[in-house]
Amino acid sequence: MKRLRFGVTGLGMMGDIYARVLADLPEAELVALCDIMPGKAAEMARKLGVSGYAGTDFAEMLRQHPDLDGVAVTTPDADHVGPVLAALDAGMHVCVEKPLSTTVADGQRMAERARRAGRILMVGHTLRFQPQFIAMREAVVRGEIGQVLHIFARRNNPSAVRDRLGGRVSVAFFLGVHDIDMLLWTMRQPVIKAFAKSVTRNDRGVADSILSTLTFADGALALLENSWGMPAVGGRPRRFQFDVAGTEGVIEVYAHEQGIGILKADATDYPGTVFLPEVQGRLGGVYRDQVEHFVDCIARGRTPACT
Repeated sequence: MKRLRFGVTGLGMMGDIYARVLADLPEAELVALCDIMPGKAAEMARKLGVSGYAGTDFAEMLRQHPDLDGVAVTTPDADHVGPVLAALDAGMHVCVEKPLSTTVADGQRMAERARRAGRILMVGHTLRFQPQFIAMREAVVRGEIGQVLHIFARRNNPSAVRDRLGGRVSVAFFLGVHDIDMLLWTMRQPVIKAFAKSVTRNDRGVADSILSTLTFADGALALLENSWGMPAVGGRPRRFQFDVAGTEGVIEVYAHEQGIGILKADATDYPGTVFLPEVQGRLGGVYRDQVEHFVDCIARGRTPACT
């Protein structure tokens, strides 16, 4: 089978992951890289052996490589729409990191353009590929716990993450979107009512904590807690929880556990054995599965898990 050709734009943490996985997949060829920071794409190209475009101009990348099969857009949240539309207009399939966009209007524009172009627009919602959440959803769909009464979702990061991002993104887009997508995927019905309240105790111009209540069409409730206003409480860098209460049972997803914990006097760490294990220099885990899924959907003409 012909190797599919890919480019990546936005080479931060997620762009680095996409690029490394694409460069490693036997059915894919990473041929182009782009980042607005001068020299960053060229440096990554040297590390990964990419011989094509490696610069700061996304339009030039598309011009030099009109035969790209797919593009991964891993730019900052508010900067998705431009490169997504440009890649779709060039006839390429696109995987864009979550959230799809920071406005409803931009999201609708991208979805409509993908439909008109007949191209894949996949959104990188990582929990769709995490075994614990897949098992939880399957149990709910089977009726294992009867009718869902309510769901509690907690996804917190320490304030150091907020400070690192410098007010460029909302905690709702950075953390909350994970669980909102999982709620909709699991419940398979629309939210008919929503209420949210935030509190801000920082000078970054972004909320520290957001609590949200959602009501689904069948009356089931969901409560979401998202925060990055606290320190690493008890030395734990992250606090994740996802509980589903039903008329015949409860499902608890131990979302922060990675099968191993490193506990010290002043800190606790959970190495990424589920999300992003690295074995002999190769990335694996949930993120690799997500990128492989995008490649497979293009190769086989399949609909992605999240569009």
